[in-house]
Amino acid sequence: DPSLSKGIRLSKEVYVQVLGPDSVRLRFETLQDLELLLVITDPAGVQTEIQPERSVATLNYEWNYIADNDLVEGQGDVAGVHILHTVLLTELTPGSRYHWVVHRGEGASTSGSFRAPPGPEEAFRIGWLSDTMTVITTTPINGLAAKEPDVVIHGGDLVYQSHIYETWVEFSRAMAPLTHQAAFMPCVGNHEFESMNEEVEM
Repeated sequence: DPSLSKGIRLSKEVYVQVLGPDSVRLRFETLQDLELLLVITDPAGVQTEIQPERSVATLNYEWNYIADNDLVEGQGDVAGVHILHTVLLTELTPGSRYHWVVHRGEGASTSGSFRAPPGPEEAFRIGWLSDTMTVITTTPINGLAAKEPDVVIHGGDLVYQSHIYETWVEFSRAMAPLTHQAAFMPCVGNHEFESMNEEVEM
C-alpha cells in the first residue's frame, strides 16, 4: 500500500472496545509522540474533530528478529517508548454505524467504522476466532470480515511467536479487516503468559 510510506505509520492499528450501552473506546498506538487528528462521522453525517488523549508506556519486551532478516518484510516488536492514543465516545445512538478517520500527516489516513452497541430488542452479529498465528490466519480473518460482524470476540492465544514474522505489530495489522469494521473484545489465553523458555515454565 503506497499510503503506508507517507505520514506516521501506526504501530498498532485502530481498534474499538465496547464500554457500555452507549459508549465505546477507540485506541491506536504510535512510536512517535505526535498529535494526530481523529474525525468521527455520526449517522446523520455530522463530523466531529477530536485530538486523542495520549499516554506514554515504556516497554522492556522485544521480539524483533525481522530487523535482522532482509528477506522478510514487516515490523517487529521493539522495546522503548510507545504512545497510546485514546478517545472515549459516549451518548452514541444504539445500533447505528459511526465512521472514523485517523489523519496521519502528509495526506495519509487510516479509516474504518463501527456499529454502536444495539438496543435491547436489536439483533447483532458476533464474529469469533481464536489461536491466531499471523500470516497463517489471514484467510480466516478475511473470511470472517466478509460476514460483517458487529463485534469480534477473540478467544485467546492471540500471538504464538512461532516464527519471526509473528509479532504484536503484525498481528494488529493482520486483524485490521476486522478491527476496522467492528468492536474487538479479546480474551487472554495461556500463550499470553508463556515464558520464552517453556522448560522453566513446566
